[in-house]
Amino acid sequence: MATTAGDILSATSPDGVNWVREPGIRLSAGDQEGDQGALWSPAIVTLCDGTLRMYYTAGSVVFNTARKIYSAVSSDGVNWAKESGIRVDGRTADELVIGPALVPLSGGAF
Repeated sequence: MATTAGDILSATSPDGVNWVREPGIRLSAGDQEGDQGALWSPAIVTLCDGTLRMYYTAGSVVFNTARKIYSAVSSDGVNWAKESGIRVDGRTADELVIGPALVPLSGGAF
């Protein structure tokens, strides 16, 4: 599958300075309602059972347009499955949401 400007890709680094892109696409836009356009700003957390959850922004790249935060899960960090539903809904340009950031709290909450 060819990549597009709105795909989420991945890379690895032995030192945090030099990066090598991994083959494949982690997530692509357009296969669930509302995530057409582009996907960006992924934030990944490890859940209590070791599963990874990625929160990401989806929507138009045009400034001041409605965007939403969605999520996907993975057991290996390479293969991701989108979860149904919207996590945070930026319904209008006045409610612009972008770049999810997660803070771990006591008791396993974020």
